[in-house]
Amino acid sequence: MMTEKPTIPEITRRRVLFVDDDTNVLDGYRRLFRQQRDHWEMTFCDSGSEALEKLQEEPFDVLVTDMQMPGMNGAELMSRAVDVAPGVARIVLTGYASMSSSVEAADLAHQLLNKPCDIDTLKEAIEHSCNVQSIITSDRVRQAIGRISRLPSPPTVYHELSRALRQDDSDAATVTAIIEQDMAIAAKLLHLVNSAFFGLRRRVASLEQAVTLLGLRQIRDVVLASHVFGSDIKASPGGELSLEKIRDHSVAVARLAREIMLEEGDGRELADQAFIGGLLHSFGILVLAHNGFQKYDKAIDYCRRKERSLPEVERVLFGATHAEAGAYILGLWKIPPVIVEAVLMHQTPSQLVSAKWGPVTAVHVANTLVHELRDEAKLYPVQPLDMDYLQQLGLVERVERWREVAQEQFDELEPPPS
Repeated sequence: MMTEKPTIPEITRRRVLFVDDDTNVLDGYRRLFRQQRDHWEMTFCDSGSEALEKLQEEPFDVLVTDMQMPGMNGAELMSRAVDVAPGVARIVLTGYASMSSSVEAADLAHQLLNKPCDIDTLKEAIEHSCNVQSIITSDRVRQAIGRISRLPSPPTVYHELSRALRQDDSDAATVTAIIEQDMAIAAKLLHLVNSAFFGLRRRVASLEQAVTLLGLRQIRDVVLASHVFGSDIKASPGGELSLEKIRDHSVAVARLAREIMLEEGDGRELADQAFIGGLLHSFGILVLAHNGFQKYDKAIDYCRRKERSLPEVERVLFGATHAEAGAYILGLWKIPPVIVEAVLMHQTPSQLVSAKWGPVTAVHVANTLVHELRDEAKLYPVQPLDMDYLQQLGLVERVERWREVAQEQFDELEPPPS
């Protein structure tokens, strides 16, 4: 009697497109990545125009391109890729030393690597991009997010930062205090400082550290090039959402998340990570609503009328929640994982593989308490604290103290009685 051989599941290989006008570089990729052939299906092009044809003809997961090429350079290729293959993760290698050139590349690339780049760094960047794409399985959603290269920023914050950077006496503390008011600028600066272009050996999750490392002159170059941060998202007539409302809510959550971490005796580094996680927790709303808040206002209205949760309605309208969308693009940018986790799990911390105290807990609690205490901050229907998750951590008895901290923070922001 013959026994049937067990079926071996086929490994889904990721499709990677390498582009460089130097054929010796491409031959080096072929040789050095030979062991990846079981995991990657690799295509090699020696010009931007040839690569663009491939992107139009076939689907790819990752695009790795040189920046400086004759004819169609890397920036133009990535710009065209946004239109023809928006779902592809874009990695650029650049040998440019100027900040303006790196900003141009970072405006289009999800990851920016310095050239020459050692093979282990490039391999890790490609594998990271492939892993992050598993956050969102919908091709439609990945393509929609991939079309976004420029992030919105409230004009008041942009102009305030621009004025401060023009002053000779501005210091890192002054600039950091302004940047802390805006999620889009914070995300872009963290994106730049965590890119391999700057050659840092550790991830940076503190804005003040990022400002110090980049330097005020370099930040001035970033901020004054207004195209990096994009234009405003248009609010719908009579709608409830606006950049200013989302910003104010995010700043309140960030401040409270930091205070909660400090209240529990954690150090400044974890507190800073909680602050950034809180500042960026609603970042996905800007990602999904980049064409305007009209659709989001309808979603919020539907949630209230039908008593549905916002994530449930977001999945129907956009194919993903704002937590997933925000974590996806921040992950592609290689923002530190602890921050990506806080953004992804700020409404659903119990989905963590193992329950643990950290920034994700502080952001979840802070977001919920800000919604509870500030009626005007209810941008969307409130989800309650995940008490089962807090019970696993043995923190249920701390909730009332956190409410007191939140109320104290709220009282500080209230105008005095007239």
